[in-house]
Amino acid sequence: MRPGGATSRGKPLPGAPAAEFRGVTKLFGPTTALADASFRLDPGLVHALLGPNGSGKTTAIDILTATRRADAGVASVFGHPVARGGASTSLVSLMPQAVDFPDYLTSREVLTLWLAHYPDALKVPDAITTFELNDIADRQTGGLSGGQAKRLALACAVASSTPLIVLDEPSASLDVYGQRFVTATIQRLRDSGTTVLLASHDMHEVERLADRILCLDSGRVLGQWSADDFRALAGYRSLFFRSTLPEHRVRLLCESAGMEAQRDVTVPGRWRIDTPRSDDAARRLLECAVNPGLTIREAGIGDVFERIVAMSGERER
Repeated sequence: MRPGGATSRGKPLPGAPAAEFRGVTKLFGPTTALADASFRLDPGLVHALLGPNGSGKTTAIDILTATRRADAGVASVFGHPVARGGASTSLVSLMPQAVDFPDYLTSREVLTLWLAHYPDALKVPDAITTFELNDIADRQTGGLSGGQAKRLALACAVASSTPLIVLDEPSASLDVYGQRFVTATIQRLRDSGTTVLLASHDMHEVERLADRILCLDSGRVLGQWSADDFRALAGYRSLFFRSTLPEHRVRLLCESAGMEAQRDVTVPGRWRIDTPRSDDAARRLLECAVNPGLTIREAGIGDVFERIVAMSGERER
């Protein structure tokens, strides 16, 4: 993990997106990591970057943070072309998925070296207090637990006080307390007007935090949506209900109403129906079932994500 190495202080250009890719392509030998990728991130929002393994997420992050160069196309941050040592590097900070600090440095020394690259960064003592690092501030990073190292990495990224912060799997491998700390930190960033690009496989985290969704697969941009519009792509709602009837009776009852029921594997004794006609289905269930304990749930972001990626794979075949 290393800072962007900013040598010039950039300022966001008026009206510019927080980040933008225009036709960005990156090849690794015969492998296309990104193919003519174009998207923009509006300022002040939490943008979730979703994609299966190998989709190009890490490559996109590397290009955005000037760790790698694109083979074609243009990437910019707040109107400044991305270039190592250029104006863009003082406007974006990264918490990488893989945290790798020099073992011999203390946490305090890591923060001191990192934050020195960013003109608006918190003072080191303030960063230590804000991110609850007092107990490890003078310990060498080689002796930190995985969770402690991730807390330090989060502090480096967020205490940089850049207007764009990239968080790559920030909650992975953290305990419940650590996950809650990450969630609260991202919520504070959004409330302060900071733009966050959140790459995560944790759909519960995405559900709680994302304002916008950006999907990649096989190096291509599948689309970009608001979180509400993304959920609406499912085209169905899920109805959950209980019944004391034998299984074959429940299935026959639902089939007679043109519905297909399946057992809810998460709750014993509960059934689930996915339907685009949720109001009609709910009315039929209430007419036919005794005390069904009916609840209706919108499709989640994870459900839609799986469907979009599956459809993308079918088109490629």
